[in-house]
Amino acid sequence: MGTQEDASAETAIKAAARDINSSLHAIDVESLMTDLGHRLELAVKRALTSVQTQSKTFMNEAESRIETAEHYVAEQVRAKPVTAMATAIGAGVLLGLLLSSGRKR
Repeated sequence: MGTQEDASAETAIKAAARDINSSLHAIDVESLMTDLGHRLELAVKRALTSVQTQSKTFMNEAESRIETAEHYVAEQVRAKPVTAMATAIGAGVLLGLLLSSGRKR
């Protein structure tokens, strides 16, 4: 009886293996890859949209701060033109000295 049961079990295992094999062949790999590609594309688009939204927020903040700085500098120049001119000349001289000190004569 042991051999008959072994043969029956072996037949059942082979049948199960054939079923699994045919099931694997039935899976449409191309369809799976296309679906995966669409999902990846959607994820990338969402990420880009998020980055664009965040970058617009940062750009608006930077523009606002630059505009505020421009107004402050313009007000200071109008209020104290001599001081502003002396500061600009001093900054220019310092920058010139720093740039020229790196050169060998």
